[in-house]
Amino acid sequence: MKTISHQLIKKTTSSILVLVVLTLAGCGIEEKVIPAIAEELRLGPKILSASISGIPDENIEIDHKKNQIIITVPAGLINLTKKIEITIQDKAEWASSQPDVINFCSGTLSHSWGGVSTTDLEYDTHTAVIRKGNIERAYRVVIKQNEDMYFAVTDKVIEIEAEFGDSFLSNIPIYNFSDGDDRTADIVFTNTQSGNQFVASGPNCWYNFATDDLCRIPANTPPGEYSVQLQKKNGRKTTNQLRVLLKAGAPYVAYLNEIILTPRPKDIKLVGANLYSQAKIEVEIWHHRTQEHYRIKPILNDPSGREGVLPMPLNFKAGQYYYKIYANGELQENEKRLIVRQTEKQPFLFWSSIGEPIVLPKNVPVNYLYCYQVLPTRSPTAKLTSINDDKKTYLFPILSRDSIYELGPNYFIIPNNVQPGRYLITMQYTDVDGVLQESEPMETDVIVK
Repeated sequence: MKTISHQLIKKTTSSILVLVVLTLAGCGIEEKVIPAIAEELRLGPKILSASISGIPDENIEIDHKKNQIIITVPAGLINLTKKIEITIQDKAEWASSQPDVINFCSGTLSHSWGGVSTTDLEYDTHTAVIRKGNIERAYRVVIKQNEDMYFAVTDKVIEIEAEFGDSFLSNIPIYNFSDGDDRTADIVFTNTQSGNQFVASGPNCWYNFATDDLCRIPANTPPGEYSVQLQKKNGRKTTNQLRVLLKAGAPYVAYLNEIILTPRPKDIKLVGANLYSQAKIEVEIWHHRTQEHYRIKPILNDPSGREGVLPMPLNFKAGQYYYKIYANGELQENEKRLIVRQTEKQPFLFWSSIGEPIVLPKNVPVNYLYCYQVLPTRSPTAKLTSINDDKKTYLFPILSRDSIYELGPNYFIIPNNVQPGRYLITMQYTDVDGVLQESEPMETDVIVK
């Protein structure tokens, strides 16, 4: 109905204006009143004034030509959510429920009671919409920031060491930030030598000043000196720039990527931080059961020091391996697990301990073995194979953690018919194509009592 009314009004406005002007003139109404009435019929009712707690009146302007409520942010504004009172023309009414809160961060209007009515959903929250008769008029909130946006810290070079995950710029105030645009700003790092740029997400909007304490330096940024500028989506930029020196820190390998042998890859990917050739990194890989052992030097060509590759050892087979990282001849940290699977569909099974046999009693829930890649709907089973006689095998069901999480990572019970002895343990399931998939044996033996 609202759209139809607007169309009818648009078509008949000229006729109405002519009739009104002729009628008023014939009644002796003063000529200066006639244009005001004609304007109201053409444009709709007016917002007469607005007042905001803590904001000087001279900072608030009602522009009837552009249909805008223009608020200039005063210096030193801290609280960006404030009470607003809007006075509208006599006999006009609110098309939506009357707003009484303005947000300087987003330039939106809302209600102190926090609710949203069905009527409100029809209107843009950046507008105040009033009505007189069938004529509606929308005034858009415009937040103006007349002051320059700038970093508070400029007189020194900020030194930061690259770390795995994220490196941060911390506790750097940005003044005169708020301007009604609450989209996340960009932090642009420009290398002072190469001119290469790297962009990270900066702050959005909290106060009239923003604290740049959650600005992530882009992970692909190589060491070097950078000039740093904040840019908002509306085009505003800081008028000054930070000087940042990003330095290489201690080398760190977070993990080696899981390896799938089909199709056979050429190398193994390392992920970490400060992985540069001068760190003299070596990776030691071994298998507890087979005693396979490799010590490999990675190829480190990533300018950001975040990645490297290990040449794939010849005859590398599926199984559960472990690795250690050495930098400059010194052990970096304790050993970690490396899973090598033949295909994407092959499951894997492991225990949290390394090398020592697991003693499992019969008829007792076992919930500390981990098996992955398999959902309960695929009916996974555990398989015990005697080390002394590979023809002696036992199968029993596994309930995966998705179906019985409260009992542990996975849950099964070794039945009474399993003979005491030493076994290899694997897991099996039938994939969607009806093919039986089986894991490699766990790296430790299982002793059944």
